[in-house]
Amino acid sequence: MPIGLLLRDNVDHRELPGFGWLATSPLLDTDRIVYIGLRDLDPDEVAILREKKIKAFSMAHVDKYGIGKVPPHAEPSRCAVCQGR
Repeated sequence: MPIGLLLRDNVDHRELPGFGWLATSPLLDTDRIVYIGLRDLDPDEVAILREKKIKAFSMAHVDKYGIGKVPPHAEPSRCAVCQGR
């Protein structure tokens, strides 16, 4: 995930050739990220979302509830992917 480079405490940017500039850039906290409309996640990607407690909703959630009802459920306690649903 390209956004992984912008997550706090995810990687030491000084060790990545060409990415040292990220070490002084503002980084993201995982509690401020929500994915809506995800498709075709690999098991490793799902594991990362759960491990980092990143809120995520698949297209199945959007189809089931409608796009208008998904964002209000983007709180960590109601996150379907994070809870293994």
